[in-house]
Amino acid sequence: MPSTTDLYRRLDERLRAFSRGRYALTVGVFVFAVSLATSTLLGDPELVSATAMGVTFTAIYYYTNPNESDATSE
Repeated sequence: MPSTTDLYRRLDERLRAFSRGRYALTVGVFVFAVSLATSTLLGDPELVSATAMGVTFTAIYYYTNPNESDATSE
Protein backbone atom coordinates (compact mmCIF):
# COMPACT_ATOMS: atom_id res chain seq x y z
CA MET A 1 0.00 0.00 0.00
CA PRO A 2 1.46 3.39 -0.98
CA SER A 3 2.37 5.74 1.83
CA THR A 4 0.86 9.17 2.30
CA THR A 5 4.06 10.73 1.00
CA ASP A 6 3.87 8.67 -2.20
CA LEU A 7 0.26 9.66 -2.75
CA TYR A 8 1.13 13.31 -2.19
CA ARG A 9 4.01 13.12 -4.69
CA ARG A 10 1.78 11.53 -7.32
CA LEU A 11 -0.93 14.15 -6.86
CA ASP A 12 1.68 16.92 -6.93
CA GLU A 13 3.19 15.61 -10.18
CA ARG A 14 -0.23 15.42 -11.83
CA LEU A 15 -1.18 18.93 -10.77
CA ARG A 16 2.14 20.37 -11.92
CA ALA A 17 1.56 18.81 -15.34
CA PHE A 18 -1.62 20.87 -15.76
CA SER A 19 -1.62 23.91 -17.99
CA ARG A 20 -1.73 27.34 -16.39
CA GLY A 21 -5.48 27.76 -16.89
CA ARG A 22 -6.42 24.25 -15.87
CA TYR A 23 -4.34 24.49 -12.69
CA ALA A 24 -5.89 27.85 -11.77
CA LEU A 25 -9.39 26.53 -12.42
CA THR A 26 -8.73 23.40 -10.35
CA VAL A 27 -7.54 25.51 -7.41
CA GLY A 28 -10.52 27.85 -7.75
CA VAL A 29 -13.05 25.00 -7.78
CA PHE A 30 -11.34 23.38 -4.79
CA VAL A 31 -11.35 26.64 -2.81
CA PHE A 32 -15.02 27.21 -3.70
CA ALA A 33 -16.00 23.70 -2.57
CA VAL A 34 -14.07 23.85 0.70
CA SER A 35 -15.33 27.34 1.51
CA LEU A 36 -18.94 26.39 0.80
CA ALA A 37 -18.65 23.13 2.75
CA THR A 38 -17.10 24.89 5.73
CA SER A 39 -19.71 27.62 5.84
CA THR A 40 -22.47 25.02 5.50
CA LEU A 41 -21.07 22.94 8.36
CA LEU A 42 -20.93 26.07 10.52
CA GLY A 43 -24.63 26.58 9.88
CA ASP A 44 -24.84 29.47 7.41
CA PRO A 45 -24.10 28.57 3.76
CA GLU A 46 -22.39 31.53 2.11
CA LEU A 47 -22.70 30.92 -1.63
CA VAL A 48 -21.67 34.45 -2.63
CA SER A 49 -18.61 34.41 -0.37
CA ALA A 50 -17.54 30.96 -1.60
CA THR A 51 -17.98 32.04 -5.22
CA ALA A 52 -15.96 35.21 -4.64
CA MET A 53 -13.15 33.22 -3.03
CA GLY A 54 -13.12 30.68 -5.86
CA VAL A 55 -13.00 33.37 -8.55
CA THR A 56 -10.33 35.32 -6.66
CA PHE A 57 -8.08 32.31 -6.20
CA THR A 58 -8.53 31.33 -9.85
CA ALA A 59 -7.50 34.81 -10.98
CA ILE A 60 -4.52 34.98 -8.60
CA TYR A 61 -3.24 31.54 -9.53
CA TYR A 62 -3.66 32.24 -13.23
CA TYR A 63 -1.85 35.58 -12.94
CA THR A 64 1.03 34.36 -10.76
CA ASN A 65 1.38 30.92 -12.42
CA PRO A 66 2.88 29.07 -9.42
CA ASN A 67 3.75 26.03 -11.56
CA GLU A 68 6.26 28.02 -13.56
CA SER A 69 9.74 26.68 -13.02
CA ASP A 70 12.28 29.06 -11.51
CA ALA A 71 15.11 27.09 -13.13
CA THR A 72 14.75 29.06 -16.37
CA SER A 73 15.24 32.46 -14.73
CA GLU A 74 19.03 32.43 -14.34
